[in-house]
Amino acid sequence: MVEIRSSSPPVTRSHLPAAARLAGIVMLLASAGCASLAPVPETGTSPVQAREAGSRPSEGRSETLSPAWFARFEPVNAREMVEQVPGFEIRNGSRGRGFGGRPGNVLVNGRRPASKSQSLQGLLERIPAQSVRRIEILRGGATTSTSAARSMQVNVVLADALPPSWTWSARVEQDTDSGGPTPGGRLAVVGRRGDTEWGLGFEAARDFVGNEAVETVTRPVAGPVEIRDERERWESTRTGLNFDYATRIAPVRLQLNGSLKRFDSSFSEHSRRGAPGAEASGLVVMQSAEAGLDHELGARLSWPTRRTLRVELVGLDRREARDALTDLSRLSLPDREGAVELASDTEIVRSERIGRVEVDWRRGANHLLELDAESARNRLEQDLVLRERGPLGRLEPVAVEGGDTSIEEQRAELALRSTWTFGMTSLETSLAAETSELRQAGGRSRSFSFLKPELAVQRTAEDATSRLRLARHVGQLDFRDFASSADFDDGNVDLGNPGLEPPTTWIAELSHRERLGPRATARLRAFHHWIQDLEDRLPIGPASEVPGNIGDGRRWGIVLETTLPLESVGIADSRVELDARWERSRVTDPVTGLPRTFSGARNYALASRFRQDLREAGWAWGFHTDYRDAARSFGAGELTVHAEGLDIQAFLETTRFLGVKMQLIVQNLADRPFDRERQVFEQGREAGDAGTVERRELRRGRSVLLSVSGAF
Repeated sequence: MVEIRSSSPPVTRSHLPAAARLAGIVMLLASAGCASLAPVPETGTSPVQAREAGSRPSEGRSETLSPAWFARFEPVNAREMVEQVPGFEIRNGSRGRGFGGRPGNVLVNGRRPASKSQSLQGLLERIPAQSVRRIEILRGGATTSTSAARSMQVNVVLADALPPSWTWSARVEQDTDSGGPTPGGRLAVVGRRGDTEWGLGFEAARDFVGNEAVETVTRPVAGPVEIRDERERWESTRTGLNFDYATRIAPVRLQLNGSLKRFDSSFSEHSRRGAPGAEASGLVVMQSAEAGLDHELGARLSWPTRRTLRVELVGLDRREARDALTDLSRLSLPDREGAVELASDTEIVRSERIGRVEVDWRRGANHLLELDAESARNRLEQDLVLRERGPLGRLEPVAVEGGDTSIEEQRAELALRSTWTFGMTSLETSLAAETSELRQAGGRSRSFSFLKPELAVQRTAEDATSRLRLARHVGQLDFRDFASSADFDDGNVDLGNPGLEPPTTWIAELSHRERLGPRATARLRAFHHWIQDLEDRLPIGPASEVPGNIGDGRRWGIVLETTLPLESVGIADSRVELDARWERSRVTDPVTGLPRTFSGARNYALASRFRQDLREAGWAWGFHTDYRDAARSFGAGELTVHAEGLDIQAFLETTRFLGVKMQLIVQNLADRPFDRERQVFEQGREAGDAGTVERRELRRGRSVLLSVSGAF
């Protein structure tokens, strides 16, 4: 029988601390006080050129890499060029609600796309490498000040005249022990004539994942009581169409982006169950099918009203629709008698509409003022129909609180930023105010107001950049946590929490980036986060919980990122990238009252990437490794530990044949384990003794992927 978990109690919201208001006042005073200082001009990106390109930089240092610098890598598209910039990793912007969150760290001709669903990787893949005139590395004041969290950006500058140029890629993947092959492909064309740029892309792919697992169910007193032999299969097909268009009707520049995506997926799990040492006597089958259709249309309209003033309007409309069917059957073996015990039908529609105004005012060569105003409407609608087999053998509807719901948020934000450059030092102060109103099904309405001050000080020398950042961040709620959902894996229904509130975080970060040579860099970053109203699993009974705010917590750590050439140790035309992260966190457990780490947190993670280019032979090879610490998730009545082993994949790449790039990738060379231990406490986790322990050992097997790409 399915377990229906009770709804959550109202959650009491915390008020803004006086420190937030005081910090905002201090930053405004600091901004005003800077007017009395005499700025010293510094070399870097020209403010006039930057405005003409549509970017928003202040003065600072930049570095230019020509196409010849990337020749050794035989790039086909702009993504393959940007990925080789030393010490740089493409980072997409936040997909949170609104447009003013963290933007991505890649610009094209100084502009960000008017899009949230298109990845930077996908955008760069549509640009042929021969169309790139240069790549600019922007540091310090040369970066866009709207991305205070980014101390380094890359600007891809395209050729002035660009006839229609095509890029294409095709790939096929084959699992060595299940399913396949799974093909995919992409075709794109871009062009530029005068002040008009345009691009069009199409992609289609089929994906497959096959897993095998053995799960042992143990009771502390009785020992192993059940063995589960499980097989999982996940398949999907997806197609997508996207376009980009930009033109100038002096002095106005218009930029349009759009995308349309469709996908269909299916999932099945067969779990053969029986007593240890005996033949399986039961079979549990879970099957689901999901279909989705997404669309997005974005626009930017910008114009300089004077040489020192620029105004930009941004608009965006997005919609995501999902329809998922799931059923769970319990059968007896060997005759496979039985029927569907549970079935659900979930329809979800999410939409977002954004209007934004950005005003830049350059007050002299080294001072930039920015004013941003944004209004957004976000909405989620969900219909959940759950059916359970009743006494008469028929599937009968089960009432689920929160299954049918709608949530709408009307949000507004106003932000003022001031950026000064004094020689090699840049100072940025910012104060933003955000208000939002949540309206939920049943007439419930709540309002929130937050201040978000920020201060960033950065010093950029010839080969080094140091940065200190202090900021207050407001988290964005996931509307799916407000609604109930069916969880057939654990045989229950998880109810949402309509009383969730956004967590807020005070952030302190100190980073230093050092260029150790033409192709060598190292970056060390230390951070400390003070979080109020941390979001986790909130207990509402001995063994029941919902998403909720569990109190205040802290998180701190160190991140090291390095790129090192290996010529000094005798390996020519090669380099290795090493990334290491150490992190700790602490919050008071709402169940036990004792300190613990955040749910899902990992104490450390290590990753490496090696590549060697054998230029005379026309080949390249390398490997990637990844290892992460185990993660623990805390519920009211259970504790789950997820452990992942070492992941290794290797690749071989060539451009010797037919004038195209071919790459062969072998994934999961170490047969990476995905282990899960789930302890279920019948009397609640505070009792300390688990009634049941489920230990699951999952393997995904190896796979081989062949990709071919080119441009013409």
